Amino acid sequence: MSRRLCALLLALAPLPALADISLPGKQHIGDDSCGSTAYVPCDPVSRAQMKANPTHFNLSASATVTAVQLVSPIDLQDKLQVFIDDMTTVLSGTRSGSCDNGGTCTYTLTTPIALSAGSHTIWPDGGCSSGTPYATACSSGENDFSFSSINLVSTATNASRGIHRRYHLGDYPDESLSSATRYYSGTYYPDAPDGTSVAATFTVDVTRRLSEVRFWRSRDVNTNNPVLLDGVQIATLSTNGSPASLATSVPVTTGSHTLTVQSKIVSGSNYDDFSWDDIVLIFVNNPATTPGEFNAVDTGANAASGQIQTKIAGSAVTVDLVALSGGAPLVTYTGTHVSVELLDASNTTGVLVGGTNCDAGWTTVMTLGTNIAFVAIDAGRKPFPFTYAEALANARLKITDSDLAVTGCSTDNFAIRPSYFGNILVSHNDADTAGTAIALATSGFTATTTPVHHAGEPFTIRATAYNAADLVTANYSGSPTIDSVASSSLLGTNLGSASVSSWSSAGGTITSNVAKYLEAGAARLALVDTTFANVDADDTSQGNLEIGPSYVNVGRFVPDHFSFTPVVAANFVPGCAGGSTPFTYAGQPFKFEATPTAHITAVEAGGTTTANYDGTLYKLTVNPQSTYAAVAGTFDQTRVPIPNNTAVNQGSGVTLYTVVVPPPASGYAFTRGATPAVTFNADVTIVLSISETDGVDFGGARGFGTATVGNGIPFAVGGVSGLDYNQVRYGRLVIESAHGSERLPLRVPLRTEYFATVSGGTGFARNLLDDGTAAAGCTGNLLVKDDISISPQIVASTVTASALSAWTKGQAMLTLDAPLLAGANVTEEVNLTALISGKLPWLQVDNADVDTLWNNDPVGVATFGLFKNDERRIYQREVIGP
Repeated sequence: MSRRLCALLLALAPLPALADISLPGKQHIGDDSCGSTAYVPCDPVSRAQMKANPTHFNLSASATVTAVQLVSPIDLQDKLQVFIDDMTTVLSGTRSGSCDNGGTCTYTLTTPIALSAGSHTIWPDGGCSSGTPYATACSSGENDFSFSSINLVSTATNASRGIHRRYHLGDYPDESLSSATRYYSGTYYPDAPDGTSVAATFTVDVTRRLSEVRFWRSRDVNTNNPVLLDGVQIATLSTNGSPASLATSVPVTTGSHTLTVQSKIVSGSNYDDFSWDDIVLIFVNNPATTPGEFNAVDTGANAASGQIQTKIAGSAVTVDLVALSGGAPLVTYTGTHVSVELLDASNTTGVLVGGTNCDAGWTTVMTLGTNIAFVAIDAGRKPFPFTYAEALANARLKITDSDLAVTGCSTDNFAIRPSYFGNILVSHNDADTAGTAIALATSGFTATTTPVHHAGEPFTIRATAYNAADLVTANYSGSPTIDSVASSSLLGTNLGSASVSSWSSAGGTITSNVAKYLEAGAARLALVDTTFANVDADDTSQGNLEIGPSYVNVGRFVPDHFSFTPVVAANFVPGCAGGSTPFTYAGQPFKFEATPTAHITAVEAGGTTTANYDGTLYKLTVNPQSTYAAVAGTFDQTRVPIPNNTAVNQGSGVTLYTVVVPPPASGYAFTRGATPAVTFNADVTIVLSISETDGVDFGGARGFGTATVGNGIPFAVGGVSGLDYNQVRYGRLVIESAHGSERLPLRVPLRTEYFATVSGGTGFARNLLDDGTAAAGCTGNLLVKDDISISPQIVASTVTASALSAWTKGQAMLTLDAPLLAGANVTEEVNLTALISGKLPWLQVDNADVDTLWNNDPVGVATFGLFKNDERRIYQREVIGP
């Protein structure tokens, strides 16, 4: 058997002409599952099953039926017979119209049947495929036919509505049943489910109240399956029965509506499988005098769509109570037992109470009135005054006529807010922490007012909410803001910003321990709640929504700390700034590349400048003498000028700090110790000496460089620092001894060395970084040939230095002219001394004199004609004779 998962959408047309009673719902009766004809639904209900469980309908008032009509019949074959209430006695009648393929098949009763108000059953029977149409059993098969709805021809009107079709919801197909039992007598009918939800539309002629939903012959229900009206749950189907009656009380306006039944998951992903035969909707009330619902609106507002604006706790207010029918005031309504309740509507569950428009989560906080009378002159709209002393952020009004059992809640929610904040207190435990130990508010402030609180650090603010009668609104638990509201601060010319991020509440008093003010001085703060009445943001002016502002003076605030921000960076230029890797000799001067400057800025805890830190509030003292230190090596303190910096208040919380430049003409230096030391990296720091009368902490860095390895003031060339630019080398200058012919010039090697870690320990090695291309300060640019003193042994002889080569990778060549005496070359020994004591003292040597100090000029010896040069020959052959 092919299956179609049929979604239920029964378009129930308006009542037929002459007030005929419509029983809409597609039905298939017989014993053939679709066959060659497209019956809807495919699964048929057999004649025996229809006789045992006929279709149910309800009459709201008695009616006389003169004919029964089947709309859009298929394959009826002119064999229609009708049973009403008594399923064993066929009603005598005649058939007419189109009874096979569309149209309307009419069965006119020989004797009209009078039906009382209440529940009834009907079975339109198609008889057998052969034989007489009135046989009670068929020997050769039943006559299969289907139709879309049944009309009971009558002059009566009917308020009840029915949804007539057998349904199966869930996800279990039940296909295992045999064909003998699968139609209607199996576990489920139909055996294949119609889905996990079905929806049916129906219409009502006038606004009525749905009081009951009846599921006829519901079976296999295992959980609470939702029943919804127009998308809102009004009941749950949780039991089996015939009927399973679900009580509701839902106002239903004139027009088309949708009833939906859903199958709920029982466990895992399995939906509840259950079936029913018919659904009947029971409506009550006389629409002429009974409202469909109640509403409450502001005085004069639209009865159905009007709103209720924010109210003030403790103030007398008036709203209009409105009895509605079809969305308009029911001007004929009168009642003497009307009550009004105030609801807390903050909890919305989406489940209506008894079918009203009141949510199950809304709770009554106060009954505002009972036995309120609507009289004829009210025309369905009555002014209602009330006063509520407490605060309520999300309120609604519930109106009930106990005589008619009609209830409605105001369609608009509204807020009842406190009138103002009072008893506002600000305090702290200390300058950095919130608490209640010490008050921070006073009526006047000066630059010496105490206590002080650090700007940007949390303090405590407390306030109590009061109603219009000056009584505490204990229910208030809002989250106001604090703002600086004066045109200028109470102390200082700049108005700082204030904030609070969270509150706790108890008995109408709110407390925050995270209030902050981000400026120095004092301020007038405004406490205002702009969000408590947010439910009215779309219909109430901002001024009426807000609680407050209420004011409090608070102070004195001082900066939390000072920040130190370089403006012109402090960069040292290495003593030897050229070559591939600039460096500095121990004892060699180095200077700043540019005059270092920085801003010392008074800031709040978050780092924003406190611009009021000026004038009488400026209490910063910077000692003009800062401290120089180095992580490694010994910084020569004798070279630091006194004083060595200046500090000038720039205003608005900023002080300009400047290092005095130049230092002594020779520059800064590391002390060249009496004993050679291996290379180290220079990490120099300059630390300010600073004080503040209010005890404001400098915090963090307070100068240039940090006293940790690798974080000192950078050594840079052209503003660019590099790896090892800050290395300091202990150096010396070496003059090597040289020997040569008395007839030729002699080349004497000169070499710069530094003390380093070498194989087997420490010692001097050639300084490859000392290059003739170096900037001013390197050896090759300072040492010239005239700096070499020459002392001949033969006083009358003449030995002069003719040239000093370019300095390359720690080495240069000094050229000496051949010695002359009376115009002829002579042998000679000369002493060479590099006169560097006042020029390159960082390259001096220890000549093994008695003081063991490295403070001697380097010396060397050169000979002409006395010794043979060191000749490195592989083979020499002497040739004699011609």
